[in-house]
Amino acid sequence: MTEPRVAGPLEAEGAGVRRVRVPSPTLPPANDTNAWVLGDRDVIVVDPGSPWPATQASLAARLDGLRVVAVFLTHHHIDHASGALDLCARTRAPLWSHATTGERANLSLDRCIAPGEVLSTDAGDWTTVLTPGHADGHLCLHNGETGDVVAGDMVAGEGTILLAPPDADLAAYLTSLQRLRDLSPRRLLPAHGPALAPALPVLDEYIAHRHARTAQVLGCLSAGPLTALQIAREVYPDLPAHFLGFAAVQVQAHLDWLLHRAHVESVDSEHYAIPGA
Repeated sequence: MTEPRVAGPLEAEGAGVRRVRVPSPTLPPANDTNAWVLGDRDVIVVDPGSPWPATQASLAARLDGLRVVAVFLTHHHIDHASGALDLCARTRAPLWSHATTGERANLSLDRCIAPGEVLSTDAGDWTTVLTPGHADGHLCLHNGETGDVVAGDMVAGEGTILLAPPDADLAAYLTSLQRLRDLSPRRLLPAHGPALAPALPVLDEYIAHRHARTAQVLGCLSAGPLTALQIAREVYPDLPAHFLGFAAVQVQAHLDWLLHRAHVESVDSEHYAIPGA
């Protein structure tokens, strides 16, 4: 993106929930991050993720007339956190997130948010839910009255969720997906793409997909030792070559999960095999 675009309009997404699509340095096919605006007039803004001054200014303009009571980050990745300090400065709002997010993003937080805290707006309360796996310290927000979950990068309405070790962990991610499912949410509000409803089939599909992908990785190794990149070529046969590096990182998350359970072993610094095969 050579010329950063301006932020999109303030779009109503239900009672007390709006979003602004903010151009950000995220992974294709997505090219923006949803800044979720929770509340009617006294609002919490979630994940203002643009590092570009012109885009940051346009986001602040979309919020004109609202009182930003806090800027909240689900996690530390650049397409979520990079506009936080600018928006805090423009609105004089405090910055809130999990302590790990502040450390990873090198941000000084005004309030470290723990799991189970209730964040109040003038249009409802949101309870924080710890959901590591994509990123350490990842927090979602659950509105028990409406059944909405601000899901950060746990799911995506556009594109996919990249698990990139060592920051990501498949076992933790699967546990976090189940934790969200146990809330029986009605709707998921992801960081990229449109809202997802009904929520339970989406979460079930995400869990099933990860287990199916793990089975694929194991199946590839039945023919003999392979590297993560070689497995990625087999598992993602139609993927353009310039995306294979990302695919190999994703495969590595599954290999780490299998290694931990002794379903595979490392042959050398790059190759993996099924023990005894």
